[in-house]
Amino acid sequence: MLAAITIVPILVICIAPMFTGDFHLGTITDEMVPDGWKWNGNDMLMILGCFTVAQWSAVGWESAATYGAEYKEPSRDVPKALFSCGLMCLAMYFIISFCMYGALGYSEIHENGASTLIPVAKYGFGDTGGAVAVVLLIAGMVMIIQTAFLGTARTIQIMAREGNFPHIFSRTNIYGVPMYAMYFEAFIGFVVILAQITSSQILAVSALGFAIALAMCMMAFIKSRRDPRFKDVKRIYRAPSGRWQVPGSCASSRSSS
Repeated sequence: MLAAITIVPILVICIAPMFTGDFHLGTITDEMVPDGWKWNGNDMLMILGCFTVAQWSAVGWESAATYGAEYKEPSRDVPKALFSCGLMCLAMYFIISFCMYGALGYSEIHENGASTLIPVAKYGFGDTGGAVAVVLLIAGMVMIIQTAFLGTARTIQIMAREGNFPHIFSRTNIYGVPMYAMYFEAFIGFVVILAQITSSQILAVSALGFAIALAMCMMAFIKSRRDPRFKDVKRIYRAPSGRWQVPGSCASSRSSS
């Protein structure tokens, strides 16, 4: 519900300049590249950096897989959840940036910084729209914090359940919420705040953590394929094979028979 309350009004605010006459496609085409662009090695490196920023902006949608073991049919529901969230992020990233850049241009975006949504809202809905934009930005931040907080706690709980973390973090309340893992997260968060650790330091440590975690996953995959003890172990869910079958089709009828 929080996601819908946040995403739908933001889309309306971003698309509104296209109907009020404040959106100009020429702003995008004229400022597609900055002055002095030469398409050399440094400029191509800048493009790769832009892709990195785009990817980082969508980071988090893969947390849909965090709940994979709890889905009714993980082999089907995990890919559906991942593709749905990924496509939503891709669409939102394009629509919001396209509409904002066409309405404001580089100079106004640079001037407004993180509050770029406010002038766009004022174009379509006046000062009231600007106030609504502020509320939506706050709601969006709450949604991001909530998603990351619960998703990480769920990961800690699953690790504890599998024996890769202290068992106490696998405990949940009567509603199935991993409260001990969330308490641990909150404690770490307060330590970070009191230690005055900067966001750049957190990102640097996160990047190292991602590298270690991904390396462990790849090594575990190789181990599971090469070690005779794990070759025949049934996997709870796996990536789709690419051979989709429509229910009721001839292929599915033959396979079921």
